[in-house]
Amino acid sequence: RNNFSFSPDGKKIAFTAARSLNIADAVQSTVAVVDVETSVIRHLTSGHDNWDETPIFSPDGSKIIFSRTSLNDFPTDNKLLIVPAVGATLSELHVSTETVDHQPLLLDWTTSGIHVFFLNRTKQLVARIDPDTGISHPLAGSPDTITLADVSPDGQTIAALGHSGEVPSDVYRIDRDGSERVTRAAEITAKWPHHNADLVRWRAEDGLDVEGLLYSRTDRKPRQDSPLIVVLHGGPRGRRYRGAVDSLERHRGRCHHHHGLHAAPHTGLRPGALEAAPRARSQTADRRS
Repeated sequence: RNNFSFSPDGKKIAFTAARSLNIADAVQSTVAVVDVETSVIRHLTSGHDNWDETPIFSPDGSKIIFSRTSLNDFPTDNKLLIVPAVGATLSELHVSTETVDHQPLLLDWTTSGIHVFFLNRTKQLVARIDPDTGISHPLAGSPDTITLADVSPDGQTIAALGHSGEVPSDVYRIDRDGSERVTRAAEITAKWPHHNADLVRWRAEDGLDVEGLLYSRTDRKPRQDSPLIVVLHGGPRGRRYRGAVDSLERHRGRCHHHHGLHAAPHTGLRPGALEAAPRARSQTADRRS
């Protein structure tokens, strides 16, 4: 999520701006353009109710696409908006995708289309969106999950860092003919423990439905005790909630390590949601057994 980009001719920079250096204001960002030679800034969006990010110029430099997330309803999908580089009315690019999670993360805009990341449950793929129709097409079926990607100027080739979920990441070359693995990091770490990635769901005692990812080593038996590390992202205004940690520790004494526990009422992630988390792990273990 780069928050600035150069125009094709290098004369302008599109960037996101916040009203202060306070980290809480960082997500209340707007999009602006600065002229490199004159330092004149033109603001393209305004207000403090949205999280605008990742502005990218079109190939001819006449338009800018960016991602917008509403802070008034943070769990909703983000939107892709297009605005003329000189400023004018915003228009939404309605994206059509077959993935489960409809949250495109912008990568680049080339003559061949707009490239984005799409999450699809436990996988992440690169797709190309037609800027005129909004229809998207995945570019490769392998590897299953792509974590980093760089698009060639003509949009025909992508250098990507990805993995299949069972081995460490490798560098891939992706084009219209498919994907080719360039590095062999997996061979170096072949003797390291592998892991599974499962989508888990549970209902907390307060009635909230929670969905998350559960990573586990493949060499562990279903009923074998293991440390449980819980990462819960509470959104841009998340706060640390010690009560959630206490609740989890009381519920499962052997969960001795916790990382980054947050609870934020505006995202719907309430403390009661964590109380059911250990049960989700045991249910997944039951399915494997």
